[in-house]
Amino acid sequence: MTLLNLISQMKNLSHSLRIVALTALGALSSTGIHAYDFEAGGLYYNITDEKHVELTYNNEKHDAGVGSYSGTVEIPEFVTNGNDGKEYLVIGIGNEAFRFSNDLESISYPLIEYIGASAFEGCAKVPLAPIYFPDTDENLYCSLPHGVKWVYDRAFANSGLEEVYCSDAYFYPEAFKDCKKLKKAIMEVPRIPDECFAGCTALEEVQTGEMTTDICTRAFAGCTSLRSSYLLMVFGLESIYSHAFDGCSALDFIYIPASVFSIDENAFNGCTGLTSVVFSGVQLYSNGDNKLAFSNLKIGADSNIFNGCNSITSATLGRRVVSDYEGTALVDPFRGLPLTSIRFEDFALETAFNGADYPALESVASATMIPPKVVGFTQQQYNNVNLYHLNAASSAYYNDPIWGKFTKGGSTNTAGVLVVEHDGLYYATYNYSEEATVVRNPYGTAYKGAYTVSGF
Repeated sequence: MTLLNLISQMKNLSHSLRIVALTALGALSSTGIHAYDFEAGGLYYNITDEKHVELTYNNEKHDAGVGSYSGTVEIPEFVTNGNDGKEYLVIGIGNEAFRFSNDLESISYPLIEYIGASAFEGCAKVPLAPIYFPDTDENLYCSLPHGVKWVYDRAFANSGLEEVYCSDAYFYPEAFKDCKKLKKAIMEVPRIPDECFAGCTALEEVQTGEMTTDICTRAFAGCTSLRSSYLLMVFGLESIYSHAFDGCSALDFIYIPASVFSIDENAFNGCTGLTSVVFSGVQLYSNGDNKLAFSNLKIGADSNIFNGCNSITSATLGRRVVSDYEGTALVDPFRGLPLTSIRFEDFALETAFNGADYPALESVASATMIPPKVVGFTQQQYNNVNLYHLNAASSAYYNDPIWGKFTKGGSTNTAGVLVVEHDGLYYATYNYSEEATVVRNPYGTAYKGAYTVSGF
């Protein structure tokens, strides 16, 4: 569990205490006994505490499978209970409030805190608040109502939602599951929960923000239209859970940011269109700045994260990949794939790569000044596979007991983050810059004793 997740759960605790009454009322409504406390202006409300109410539904219509609302709905900020004259603040949209309401045209939202479970489930149209981004003239997104902090299970599942922008809110599982018309989602949220977009077969574009740390189990499973060119996972993402992208057959390229430190089993299971994978060891920005990854990437020894991805022929390894958080056991994340090319860069200086596992290998490239540690290659590969390395590292590769056996290929000026060892310390420099930064030992062991930082 990440710190961000813990903070979100702590925030959620106070909210959960406030809606204990809501849970009880939900149980009653399922039996048809009661669903709302009072009606005002054609809208139905439940009292959640002495100061707050939430929008709910008419139980008679709901039990008959008929929506409680249609056309234009204007939710007020404050509402008066006609039974006792008391005024309440409208704080949320309750469970199933708009379910079966298929004729909605527009909704005017006050500042609310949450959208309840199945609130818009099955709605043919979901009128959210449009927001315009001036730097992208052609894009008009539909946003969650301002101030929403919690979106509960299946809130928009199986609805006609076509695009959505979400910022800061904490989502519960299956929030957008089976939204068959949803094409675009921008999720600047702490986590993308279990099955959040599962079954969204029209979903093409997804962007996560720097605050998104987790893509959870089956979050995008079955998103068969999700395309690599529109899948943006940015630096800040930490964990990709099991089957997160299961069956995303339109993906042809995956870029794993340097911030990711854990990928669970079958994360990309059945992504049959994948041809290229990059495990980045550094996050580069357009202004030339960069962030280095100082942690190992954990992948279970038997996780088989690319199970069924039999079209992957190109891979880039820029990290030290291990099977445990102690970093004692190295893992080859590509074993079993029909690779024809492999590239080592940045912090991939100690690996479990064994050329014998890749009989179709045609080329090996390395953008590290220090030859990566690998298990080895076959004699046939030494004779026929092209090896490309940095010009400045030619002598290191020629004199290496493994890399020096290659007879084909040559040097290259491939750009990258170069790691150089000098007097026991490791230095990193971007794109041949003359300025270098002392970084963590890329072999995963700690520095010991006293060192003098040199200006070599």
